Amino acid sequence: MTKSTTTLFLAMATIVLSSIFALNVSAMGKKYALEVGINNYPAEDERLQGAVNDARNMRNLLIAKFGFLPGNITMLLDEKATRDAILGQIKVYGNLVGPGDLFVFHYSGHGSLFPDEYSDVRDETTKLVNDYLKEDGSCCIQVPGFYDSTIVPWDHDSTASGKNWRGEILDDELYDLFAPVAAKGATVVFISDSCHSGTIGKAEKGKAKVRFLPTEKALGVKNMSELKLKKPANQRTRGNWNFYNRYIVLAAAKDDEYALDGGNSNQEGGMFTSTLVEVVNNSGKSPLTYRQLMARVGQKINAYVTQRNETEQHPQLDIRFGNGDLQLFTPPQIKGR
Repeated sequence: MTKSTTTLFLAMATIVLSSIFALNVSAMGKKYALEVGINNYPAEDERLQGAVNDARNMRNLLIAKFGFLPGNITMLLDEKATRDAILGQIKVYGNLVGPGDLFVFHYSGHGSLFPDEYSDVRDETTKLVNDYLKEDGSCCIQVPGFYDSTIVPWDHDSTASGKNWRGEILDDELYDLFAPVAAKGATVVFISDSCHSGTIGKAEKGKAKVRFLPTEKALGVKNMSELKLKKPANQRTRGNWNFYNRYIVLAAAKDDEYALDGGNSNQEGGMFTSTLVEVVNNSGKSPLTYRQLMARVGQKINAYVTQRNETEQHPQLDIRFGNGDLQLFTPPQIKGR
């Protein structure tokens, strides 16, 4: 074989291998993430310690362990994490993703509840117990009912949205944004390190702060009667959701439990996110599935809160609309891509 022939052969081989690599990357899809962490809420008694660390630690994990490109991860921290910024960035990624891609939304901050009867979409079918403040501002009056879970942005009491729930973000609003992403053929993973609900009247056993705001505090009022809530004029009833088996939720706690702030003995942050990062970093080279991850995280948190005599916290994997046996933070291959 002549020198020119050898050079031509090597060049062709390089092109072929590059094409194969490109096809493989395409088959696996692109990865995007939105990281939200809020410590410095406007009111001093609302402030958290570990939420910003959670966002940073998750970003580092996604880059180092799962190959996310830094330019494909957006960080919204503290005062940058407003209602409009969070919803706006989800819409940006919703327009950007395509079939076979992966979008991870990780939220670390307060959670709360809002009465479903005053939301735009009546869809809650499971009764929860919400804790409302007494007229003197002390805790608490327990009221069972149907409630939407909310995440609590930095500007949670702003009236700019014109919504009954002010600056909060209802689970209904997130579903409305995630469903079209799944319909496009992309997978959505929502990680929520907050209290989706909880009974604040059951005070903490230990010293850890909880990630739950009573509804009145989240809305910036002393009493719910101040809001003079009315049912939205165009209120509708939600039918069955369709996420095409592409929506997975990793939640910090059950609907009637707190999520603890302050991390664990090895990691600063929220109890849930800190433990999740620790489990992944200690998992070795064997890839975990979402189901395996949450089983290990649950065991560690249970052991930790028992040892510290904290309130119980049981992380939840919601795979009603997704596959818990998928490999962690890896887009499933799409045949024919």
